[in-house]
Amino acid sequence: MKIDFEKIYKRAVGIIVKPNSEWELIKHEEDEVEEVFKNYALPFIVVIALSEIIGGIYGGGAFSVTLTKSIIGAIFQAATIYASAYLLSELARSYGSSSGFSLCFKVVVFASTLSWLISILINLSDSLSFLILFTVYSLYLFWQGLFICIEISGDKKISYIILSMISILILEGVLGYAASKLQIMLT
Repeated sequence: MKIDFEKIYKRAVGIIVKPNSEWELIKHEEDEVEEVFKNYALPFIVVIALSEIIGGIYGGGAFSVTLTKSIIGAIFQAATIYASAYLLSELARSYGSSSGFSLCFKVVVFASTLSWLISILINLSDSLSFLILFTVYSLYLFWQGLFICIEISGDKKISYIILSMISILILEGVLGYAASKLQIMLT
């Protein structure tokens, strides 16, 4: 598996700096779910796990504990991506959309870019925790991704986006809570 870091970099910069035009590109790309996961999401998940290990050890944590936490975190991150995309696609279908799982998956993955970058930095140093404030921009990226990519008639689009955002936040909260409980049990 060869990872194109230049492509990841260009997509990350594009989605953060010029999201509307980047979402238009994403909407028309033919990439399969597996390709997007393997070539974009997975490298981020791995780097987040590595940053958690490095930050944990640097912060005085035991290697086995930080390794366990990072593995559980990575598994739950991947599960959250797929569960979120499934939830979005089912909601879209209930709103009469023809947008499928693949496009919903892309919205979830690419809208997560900024949050993932911030997670990497915070994992490396707790003194960067203030950066979490910038994850609010991820909500905007998610909103724009849904607005541009998911085909729903105009009068129902806003309610779909709001319901989707609330549902995803709840889903991520529940899965995050489960991951933290499992991390505590295993360490």
